[in-house]
Amino acid sequence: MNVMPYLLHHHFDPDFDHTQLQPREMADGTVDHYDLNYVQNVIQGQVLAELREIPSDEALNYESRFVRDTPDFPLGRNCSVNPDNPNQLLADANGFALYEDDVISVRRTLNIRRDVDFHSGNILFVGDMVVHGNVRAGFDIKARNILVKGLINAAGVAAQENVVTETGIKGGNKAVIEAGKSIRAPFCENALLKAGQDVLIDGGCLNCELYVKGRLAVKGRFMGGVANCTDHMLVSEVIGGGSMGMDTEVHLGFDPFLTQQLDTVDETLDELNSLLSHYKAEIARGEAHEEEFAPKILKVETKLESLKKKRDKLDILIQETSLAHRASLLVPGEVRPGVIVTIGGVALKINDYYSDVRFTLQDGEIQMSSPALGGEQE
Repeated sequence: MNVMPYLLHHHFDPDFDHTQLQPREMADGTVDHYDLNYVQNVIQGQVLAELREIPSDEALNYESRFVRDTPDFPLGRNCSVNPDNPNQLLADANGFALYEDDVISVRRTLNIRRDVDFHSGNILFVGDMVVHGNVRAGFDIKARNILVKGLINAAGVAAQENVVTETGIKGGNKAVIEAGKSIRAPFCENALLKAGQDVLIDGGCLNCELYVKGRLAVKGRFMGGVANCTDHMLVSEVIGGGSMGMDTEVHLGFDPFLTQQLDTVDETLDELNSLLSHYKAEIARGEAHEEEFAPKILKVETKLESLKKKRDKLDILIQETSLAHRASLLVPGEVRPGVIVTIGGVALKINDYYSDVRFTLQDGEIQMSSPALGGEQE
């Protein structure tokens, strides 16, 4: 009896080559040089390949390497046969699919052994990413965890969990670094950092905007910009100073992401109230305008009512999650004049030089004490 061969049908490109990428053509005929599809993402449970019986006389129509005499897979790491369908090969992890040593495998970590630039385009990866070069200006990378061995230079970096750069972050007001958990960098300049847990800057932090749900530590100087932090902030060397007009602000005690939402709601409320005043002024001009503007007024008033309820809920949540009673700014080094410290909505402007001090909220006022370190709050 003749046994029919099996065709190995792939759900990924078995010949994919990340060194031979082409920009994606847009609907209008232009090409997007930032979208090169650098990696073939697969998720756990995804079908990677299937075995299909084919007549023997059709086998010559396919590449011989994908025609098999027996119904088995070239099985590599992080792959397994579907227990409910033995003719399917599944990914056992999030990552990217490829052939290595003639077997199908899934790698959890994507190593980019060059700069992220026009050769790679923007990169979205479902596993962990290591960039062995720099992330160039204007490019975006996203992954679960990201390690950048070079410089992040005016680029977008977003991780579900952690971001680490071994060289630093230089923004030009365009670097946006976001992490669901923590961020660590040797230094950062002119950048926006957002972290769901903690941020550690091993050197200086110059003219940056930071939103930190946990703790923030700057081992060098913190000059210019704004730090929004729920819990403690540590600046080891100097806070404040710098060139004229370089304001330095610290806001502690409230969840910065909730306060951001509140600010957005307040801005929208202001816009709607302005619009409402305009519509009412139009109606006041005479009955002829009422038919046009009365429905618009009703629509705006409905939106206002909904937004006010949302604002009230946000305000309650901000107060319920407040850590103002335990938040503190710790400066073992020097505090320079001009720094504004706000804890739990209470503000204090520094008008003198201080060394080795701690700022806390006590009895509705911000108090300074020494030493900065030591005590129950660390």
